Amino acid sequence: MAFVVLQHRNPCVLLIRLLERWGKCPAFLKARKEELASLDAAMAGFYSRYPGKSALAFLFLFLNWLVQGVEVYLIFHLLGQSVEWQLALCLDALAMLFTALGFMIPVQLGVQDGGNVLLALGFRLGAAVGLAFSILRRIREAFWLLVGLVVVTWER
Repeated sequence: MAFVVLQHRNPCVLLIRLLERWGKCPAFLKARKEELASLDAAMAGFYSRYPGKSALAFLFLFLNWLVQGVEVYLIFHLLGQSVEWQLALCLDALAMLFTALGFMIPVQLGVQDGGNVLLALGFRLGAAVGLAFSILRRIREAFWLLVGLVVVTWER
């Protein structure tokens, strides 16, 4: 919800103004101020023009998060670690944070896996469990990647 509120307050223009106030605004941002202002208007207008689609998008995002929490719960259960569903949701949310931190690294190699091990250690589940958790999630990612490649190949 904070993201939606921020989008209604012209985040691009606010960022440029803040950087200008600090004297740190790059020239390429100043040159694109008009474009970024129209982007702000388009983002804010989307929610008022398409309230149903906006709500549906957030519903699907929320359901995706819950399904990922169930996945985390099941993985830890299969690894012999009993975690409560609240902890599973927390672990998934924090794992997403590590994934986001490594966005510049292809497939977040090392960042995502190291983050999962750190999370497992932080919640006293053990490094081996964290690494196994990470490997199982990578296998899931590889499976869906393979399914996507098969579908694309089938389409051609």
